[in-house]
Amino acid sequence: MTRYFFRGKQRVPFEPAPGLVGVSTVEEPEEFLGAADPYAAIEAEPVSVGEEVRAQGVRVFGLTAPLRGAAAVDPSKTIEALERLEHVESAGAVLQLEDDLVSFLTRQVVVRLASAGADAEAIAGRHGFEVRRRLLQSPNGYVLRSRAPATYELLDRTEALAAEPDVEWCEPSLVTTSQMDAIVPAAYLWPGEWDRQLVGVEGGWQALDDAGVHPFGDPNIVIAIVDQGVKSEDGVPVHPDFRGPLSDGGDKVVALHDFHATRADNDAAQGDHGVGVAGIATAHSSLADGDQPQQGVVGAAPNCRIIGLIFPRNEVDQLDMYLWAAGFDPESDRAGFPEPLERGADVFSTSIGFGAGAPISQLASDTLAFIAREGRAGKGCPMFFSAGNAGNEFTSYRPWAAHPDTFGMGASSLDDDGQTEIRARYSGWGPVDLCAPSNDGRPMRHDPPRSYATWTCHLPGRGDLIGAPAAQTDLTETAAAGARSLGVDSADGFHEGANVMIGSPGAPGAEVSTIDEVDAGAGTITIRPALRREHPLGEPLATGERGYRSDFGGTSSATPLAAGVAALVLSANPELSIDELRELLRNTAVRIALDTDDEVGRWLDSDGNPVTESGEPAVRSQWFGHGRIDAAAAVRAVLELRAAPPPVVPPDAPGGG
Repeated sequence: MTRYFFRGKQRVPFEPAPGLVGVSTVEEPEEFLGAADPYAAIEAEPVSVGEEVRAQGVRVFGLTAPLRGAAAVDPSKTIEALERLEHVESAGAVLQLEDDLVSFLTRQVVVRLASAGADAEAIAGRHGFEVRRRLLQSPNGYVLRSRAPATYELLDRTEALAAEPDVEWCEPSLVTTSQMDAIVPAAYLWPGEWDRQLVGVEGGWQALDDAGVHPFGDPNIVIAIVDQGVKSEDGVPVHPDFRGPLSDGGDKVVALHDFHATRADNDAAQGDHGVGVAGIATAHSSLADGDQPQQGVVGAAPNCRIIGLIFPRNEVDQLDMYLWAAGFDPESDRAGFPEPLERGADVFSTSIGFGAGAPISQLASDTLAFIAREGRAGKGCPMFFSAGNAGNEFTSYRPWAAHPDTFGMGASSLDDDGQTEIRARYSGWGPVDLCAPSNDGRPMRHDPPRSYATWTCHLPGRGDLIGAPAAQTDLTETAAAGARSLGVDSADGFHEGANVMIGSPGAPGAEVSTIDEVDAGAGTITIRPALRREHPLGEPLATGERGYRSDFGGTSSATPLAAGVAALVLSANPELSIDELRELLRNTAVRIALDTDDEVGRWLDSDGNPVTESGEPAVRSQWFGHGRIDAAAAVRAVLELRAAPPPVVPPDAPGGG
């Protein structure tokens, strides 16, 4: 029998699974790794879920037998028993179950009353709820908590609550696992960063430098990275690209916070995705002679600061995290919630999918609108969200990216000629605002022009790219494609298990391999895998410490690239409103693939007609939004606006002298 839950005033259908219960853990219990199961006392069998779901501390159980001491299976008592376990954050009836997506009820419900005079306590109490707190972002909005466990019966009480004359809307707060938009598991020196070069960050840096602003961005501009965390140890980022110092002598990081485990660090980062995303947006670099970056990778806005966030599971908590990161106090009643920041973020980058599989909740819609309107001291925070990698219409798949006040980011790439810009085949389409270059969707390997991927940070000691040469040598003979044994001038400093860059980073034909064996006497290095192409006599080889990767991509890479460009634009003029920033990014974007005749992706003019038929200027495409971002054009445009003299007002005009 089909049932319904609310997203704002909209009823969303789902097929109930009365024998299933979802569980969210505060942190990964050690017992999961051993024989002892912390759920052994609960008469429930684990249901298989994907690794991405498990990594987020979410489990699903089937109620196959009565709870001990009970006469029959009772979901209510089982959920209560689960909630009593020390490591369990919430438990409730399942609304959606797929291999990589789980959604279930919690005891929390969000309600908005029609007027400030309505009695929230009385209204909530009539339906078995108690008021926990008011909502900053939603006038007359409250977070309620159910006195009873989150079974499907909670939806009946939510329905009755919504029918109250003084209630404008009401919706359950769900735990929904978030989907990473990186296409494959797990970037390096500037010459190989084709994506940042394609959007013209060099031109943007030069324009800032010419205007007297640090070329890599203003250190007072802060980017919040909402992800798996920018991995730290004892609260200090483990990757040197996120430690600084910046041009003002200060640290790179404003704050790190784990909203899943409620702790002021990213020590328990849940993977390498967050480090990769942060690297694209703002990996730090110093300047060398000629104002060129030195070693490691370089983000789009390397002199801007970051806030590194590990997201929680519950939607109310997720939205409280965004409010906190924007500099507001949501007055959360969650234990361990951090004190308000002295300085909130200016720009947000989110390369994960919140609220997937359903329309956007009213609370999420209100929160995103609030931050876009009230953030940055009323100028509004631009929030960039990825459109996902499912190649689908993403309105329900990535509902936060589809919100009219956020920037939904699609991905473009390069065709086999290395010049023609195309749609990345996996990129979500629909209400896309802009796009940015990323991998091309073929096997995840940066091997231009056969395939493209982006370079960014990895965890130290991991990844296929070295940060800088610790030892270098040259080939003493031509190495044919398929060769594994390389003759070298010297094997000093090269050792088994290390990575080796064959050719110069970013140069045509350069590739990376792992060293299998070193024979210093014979002057040979044996590698795996075998060479993909021929390398001539004298070509350089380098080895060093790993900590970067050449296999990043997806809308996960496109989104922080756009966020970094936005940070450069705000560095040029921090007083821009979000509407001015949006218009500027749209107007300076490059309209790519104008000749496409695809029914979905074709470009439309201002009247909604295909430009291939009307011949009018292109305005928007469901594939590319308003076009591929152009950092150089956007920064130059805002600097020109800043330098333009004020308009002359005739003396007889209103307000004239």
